[in-house]
Amino acid sequence: MYAITGATGNTGGVVAEKLLADGEKVRVIGRDTGRLARFLQNGAEAFATDLTNAVGLSRAFDGARAVYALVPPSITSADVRAYQERVTDALTAAIEKASVPYAVVLSSFGADKADMTGPVVGLHNLEQKLNGLARLNALYLRAGYFMENLLPQVAVIQNFGIVGGPLRADLRIPMIATRDIGGAAAELLRKPDFAGKEARELLGQRDLYAVAGPATQTRARADGHVLEHGRPASRNGRGAELGLHGAARTALRPKYHGNFDRNVRRRGIRSTLSDQSGRGVARELFKSRTRTPIALHRPSRGEKRSVGGRPTTERMQSRRKVRPAAGR
Repeated sequence: MYAITGATGNTGGVVAEKLLADGEKVRVIGRDTGRLARFLQNGAEAFATDLTNAVGLSRAFDGARAVYALVPPSITSADVRAYQERVTDALTAAIEKASVPYAVVLSSFGADKADMTGPVVGLHNLEQKLNGLARLNALYLRAGYFMENLLPQVAVIQNFGIVGGPLRADLRIPMIATRDIGGAAAELLRKPDFAGKEARELLGQRDLYAVAGPATQTRARADGHVLEHGRPASRNGRGAELGLHGAARTALRPKYHGNFDRNVRRRGIRSTLSDQSGRGVARELFKSRTRTPIALHRPSRGEKRSVGGRPTTERMQSRRKVRPAAGR
C-alpha cells in the first residue's frame, strides 16, 4: 500500500491517480474526506488527518510500503516557517513510528542551502530531519519552479498587459509542470531505485523565462552547456527527458509569447509528456488577449527577421495599426 499526503493538491493528486490506474493499493491523506471522494471511486482508501498531527499521520502511514511526503503551502498562516516546522516534525515522527521503508519527498531546488532561501528553508530542514532516520530510504525530489505558479499572472496580464514579478526579464529559471512532478514521483514509488538518502533534481526540460525576456540564440556557455538544448535526464530524476508537449506549444504560440515560440517551436522538440501536461497552464495564462503584447508575434513564413528571429520594427508597427489592442 502507498500512502499519499497532499492527495488533493497538484502533485499528490497525480501520484494517487497514476498508482490507482496501475492497480496499486493507495491510501490518500487529507484534511477533508469530501475532497478525497473522487479517489474512492477508483478503489483508494481515504484517511482524514492534518499534516501537523503526528499521531494521525502515524496511523495513516501504518502498513505503507512507501510514502509520498510533502509540506503543503499555507499562505494564510500567521507564521509560515513555524507551520512548516510543525509539519516536518509530524512527518518525521510518523514515518519513524510506522517504520516506513521508502519515502519520495517533494523538495525544491535550493533545498541544499540552510538559509537565505525563504520558505525553501523548511524543505531543507525536512531533508535534514529525515536524514536522521537510519532505516528510511528517502529520495528528495528537488523540483523547479511550478509552471502553475504563473496562473496568478492572468489578471495582471489582462489589466496591465505585462507579466509582473521580482525577477529580471533576462533571467531564466528551472520550470516544470506539477503533473510531471507527480508522474515522476509515482514511478519512483512503484519502482524505487534508491537506497539510503538521495537528492535528485527535477527541473523540467530547460530553464525558461518567468517573464517575457529577450530573444536568445543557441550558444554554449563556458561549462559547455548549450542554453537552448534539452536538459539531460540526469537532472530530471534520471527519468526520460521532459519537454513541452504539442498542446502547450499550440496554446502558447498564438498569444505572442515569443520566447517560448523561438525556444521550442523552431527546434521541433519531440515531447515525451502526457497530453495533459502544461495544457491548463498554457490555456489559462494566454487565453485572453493582452492590451499590449507581452512579447513579439510569431513571424510568418518568408517574413523578414532581425537577430534572434524578431520581426522588423516596420512590420511590428504595421501589425499594431491593423490589430488594435483588445478591450478598447
